[in-house]
Amino acid sequence: MLAVQNIGPSKLIIEVPDDKNYSAIGNFDASSTKNNPGAIQFVPELVSATNYRFSITATEPGYFFIADSNYPGWRATIDGKDAQVFSAQILGKAVKIPKGKHELHIFFRSESFIVGLIVSIASLLLIIGLMAKRMHSNTGKPA
Repeated sequence: MLAVQNIGPSKLIIEVPDDKNYSAIGNFDASSTKNNPGAIQFVPELVSATNYRFSITATEPGYFFIADSNYPGWRATIDGKDAQVFSAQILGKAVKIPKGKHELHIFFRSESFIVGLIVSIASLLLIIGLMAKRMHSNTGKPA
């Protein structure tokens, strides 16, 4: 489901997950939303492929948009507290920023990657163990 806020050059399109409602992203009544693109000022502190940190000053609440694909696994914190990452502008991501000074951290941590890594390591250890057992049982036997 898409929530559209005053489509135009300084406007934002937010995708609301099916299990969420519009209240999670705020008021999107086009007639009452100012959508001031200069309301959020930021200074990048860290920028990498899977990790962003910004110091943010917001004169009013708004959305911080990053034109970078939003895959499952992207997480965000504002001042150390969990914040929701929304799909925005079809291919990007956005985080709702409250008024004031904040530290925003957006990072990628794929739970499926972690599960896959654990399964792979366990499988490797099992194979090594079976090979060691087989080699041990074969030693001392005549050929």
